[in-house]
Amino acid sequence: KKVGDPVRSILETFVSPQKSITSVDESEVGTGSSCNPKNVHAFRKRLQSFLVASWLGKPLSLSPPVCAAHGWTNASREVLRCESCSAKLSASSLPPMWEREAYHESCQLLVSSLQTAHTKLCLWKDSTCPDTFLRLATRTPRETLSLVRSECEYLCEADGNLPAVDLSSLSDENVLFEDQLQTLLSGCSRSDILPALFKSALVLSLTGWRFKEEAAMRGCVLVCRYCS
Repeated sequence: KKVGDPVRSILETFVSPQKSITSVDESEVGTGSSCNPKNVHAFRKRLQSFLVASWLGKPLSLSPPVCAAHGWTNASREVLRCESCSAKLSASSLPPMWEREAYHESCQLLVSSLQTAHTKLCLWKDSTCPDTFLRLATRTPRETLSLVRSECEYLCEADGNLPAVDLSSLSDENVLFEDQLQTLLSGCSRSDILPALFKSALVLSLTGWRFKEEAAMRGCVLVCRYCS
């Protein structure tokens, strides 16, 4: 099977040869302005202001990450406050959830207010954080790197029994991928793994394939970790 851009895009999320895996792109961090939608650290700080006791039982459309992505902090019980313009937004008048129609309409109005309730000159009125900020990472880049490296080493135990993978779309004029491959290889516990074998194992791992059995050499049957 042939692979290309999807594999490279996955790989670039946790290893890049140009910088440390713990570094963060300046375009994602921003400059620290009180209204900088691309500042991930400011987004996380707003998110930390939300407490279970003061923002409970809201639909996903009013979840803490969504509110924080529009510049809001949780100032007090059922009250949001914009970190830039200090506008306040109250959810205390929401009808009880069992009044479904009224509750739904009120929630929709509150969702719209996440953008419209800012003061006239507030930059958050026309801005929001990238959708990627709402996808909370369960692992750090370093942890992901270690996990992928371990899975690749495990797949490499099958040696010549791994399925054939067409790597032409990754090797032709793709120096970046080769550098990332070397970064992964350099931390392996085994020193006898051939780069070509590791590359095949890497592609299989990043596209969701794993051994069906616990023992790598027991038939070498691979299954998708997501759909089996």
